[in-house]
Amino acid sequence: MMYLWLKAAHVASVLLFVGGTLALLLAGAALGARRADDTEQANSLRAVVRWWDGRVTAPAMIAAWGFGIWIAVSGGWFTSGWLQAKLLLVILLSGLHGVLAGRLRRLDVSASPATARPSTALTLLTTGSVLCIAVLAVVKPG
Repeated sequence: MMYLWLKAAHVASVLLFVGGTLALLLAGAALGARRADDTEQANSLRAVVRWWDGRVTAPAMIAAWGFGIWIAVSGGWFTSGWLQAKLLLVILLSGLHGVLAGRLRRLDVSASPATARPSTALTLLTTGSVLCIAVLAVVKPG
């Protein structure tokens, strides 16, 4: 019974974390596509996304790590290949979140909008990592 509650808390935390990370990507795209004279709206968007990231996304990431480690220890899964692969991807995803949050924090909205665009590589790495993590967690191959 405890496992199900831990799993539910882990999944809820992961959903908030992934949603917030995708919001960082979308905010970067929106700020990169804005008109050069939209600095007031750009500042508002940046402030709202940074607030959400600090109050929801980052704590959700910490909670997801905590619940995930608790589940892995309880299940004795640290020697499983699928979990080791998942952990590498989760480390990558956590790092990508840090990169995106840092880019948004350092963004000068008075600069050219093109400098705010997130790279296609970051978008592909983020979505690809999330998909692979989900498959590994559900299927638990090998």
